[in-house]
Amino acid sequence: MNNVHSSKFGLRSGMRLLMIVLHFFLSSCSMRQKANDTEILKRDDKLYERYLHGSLVQARESMQESIALAEIPKLKPEGHAWWLFFDYARLYGVETKTGNTDLAHAYLIKTRYWLLVYHELKTSIRQAIESDKQYSDAKIIEFVDQWDKDHNDGNPPAYTNEIADILRTP
Repeated sequence: MNNVHSSKFGLRSGMRLLMIVLHFFLSSCSMRQKANDTEILKRDDKLYERYLHGSLVQARESMQESIALAEIPKLKPEGHAWWLFFDYARLYGVETKTGNTDLAHAYLIKTRYWLLVYHELKTSIRQAIESDKQYSDAKIIEFVDQWDKDHNDGNPPAYTNEIADILRTP
């Protein structure tokens, strides 16, 4: 009888130990994922800084890199959609301002898609469609331009000076 009791006790203790080890293992994985997400967000912040302060080429490249980076983290779906909306909206603005209408149009389609996905995740498809109607093509550029100024000490991104110089050149 003692063996049966000690056997049950051993099984319970073993299960508790297994649960504790499993808890610490899962917590460790979660902490590693959070550290990884933090590192990815830091990398994206650096790309955004390059977009704000770099040349036209650097602005384009940094948004392309940011789009690729958005595929790595396990963000909430609405966070992922919002991230891609902003990157494509910025690229839409860059290409519109430089007169690359075909590329601007492609980025506008992607901008609208991710905006629709974002609103759909937050509400419903019908409400998402209504929300999307509030953003004209010009309003998207205005929204992103204002956001960039608000996050750059009231100044537009540096690439806009390069575009102005290009447009002034005969």
